[in-house]
Amino acid sequence: MNAQTVEEKVWDEEAGVYKSRYVNKSRVSGWAVPVIGHAHPVPTEPEPAVKDMIPRLEQHIYHRLIELMEQRPVWQRYALLAQFSDADRYEIER
Repeated sequence: MNAQTVEEKVWDEEAGVYKSRYVNKSRVSGWAVPVIGHAHPVPTEPEPAVKDMIPRLEQHIYHRLIELMEQRPVWQRYALLAQFSDADRYEIER
């Protein structure tokens, strides 16, 4: 295995237990950025897949994100990440 591969515990809803999986941390991962055209309405809430994850998020980061989105509903990724501390950015990008 790659040296950057780590074991991660994942909750299996169907079985009701934690299972192990191996994740390559050297690979870029995350959510794809939606493409929004000029005539497209600005999203007002997260996509359903993201919305289901909200209870498991770090709440102080989530509330800061809500504040930033109220100030400005559309951000470039790096401009938005610059609004967070190094520790919070690490948590967001992992």
